[in-house]
Amino acid sequence: PFSSPSIPLRLDLRSVWRRDVWSAAVVFGAETTFDSSRDRLVDDAFPDGWRCGAEAAWAPEIWRKAAVTYDERHLQGHVSRRAGVACWIPLGGGNALRLGYERELAHRIDRPATHELSLAWRFAGLKRLEPRKTR
Repeated sequence: PFSSPSIPLRLDLRSVWRRDVWSAAVVFGAETTFDSSRDRLVDDAFPDGWRCGAEAAWAPEIWRKAAVTYDERHLQGHVSRRAGVACWIPLGGGNALRLGYERELAHRIDRPATHELSLAWRFAGLKRLEPRKTR
């Protein structure tokens, strides 16, 4: 639920195949949501279930990537099927910006939205130190 605190847990098994700049992946997993509130809500408010998905991507550089995705979730009778596209744009210094768009294919009235735009920022990792040096 949108107005009640909860803690989701998702465990995925992901298999990736790579060939040059192309990659493909499939994902299978389980999802559960723990009630961290003291609200009196029905069990459906904190659903459990399984998920699967696939991704095809083109990544000519480590921080540059374009992908097409499909994700399907089955959570206590609610089915969500989403198709999406995403791209990572390098911003220099190891930082990158992710632009994403997903569309709900199931067209269920219990969805908060059928179209979703997202932005994500990937921060650069710390540079490696030479042996015997400290920060």
